[in-house]
Amino acid sequence: MTRSVPPSRRVGFTLVELLVAITVFSIAILALAGTMVPIIRLQATAERRVEMTNLASDKLAEAQASALAGLTPTLGGSLTVGESGFSGSVTGLSGRSYLRRWTIEAGPLSNTFRITVRVILLSENITVDLSTMVVV
Repeated sequence: MTRSVPPSRRVGFTLVELLVAITVFSIAILALAGTMVPIIRLQATAERRVEMTNLASDKLAEAQASALAGLTPTLGGSLTVGESGFSGSVTGLSGRSYLRRWTIEAGPLSNTFRITVRVILLSENITVDLSTMVVV
């Protein structure tokens, strides 16, 4: 003899309720996954910009070290066109190759120079510029 459980004492979910819950959960997960792609792209761009800023900062540190050593910088350079002695390729820690250009201009005082460094990632058309004043 089988015993039936009264409706008020049944515990759990029906199959239809479970299917609806899984469908709603799946739609929510897909919506979240769709927002992850742009976030990952933005993070990768930010990492490249940080690396480019570090490469520009390294060049500025070189110029400041030369000034501290008493060397007078040679005026010239261009941020848009590669000039001999004022441009070069450099490889970042990520292994990416960047183009680095710099200018050296006379500063507002007789013993000051303004140095601007531009780092370019040609494959993605991203540039970073840094400037500083150097006293000799």
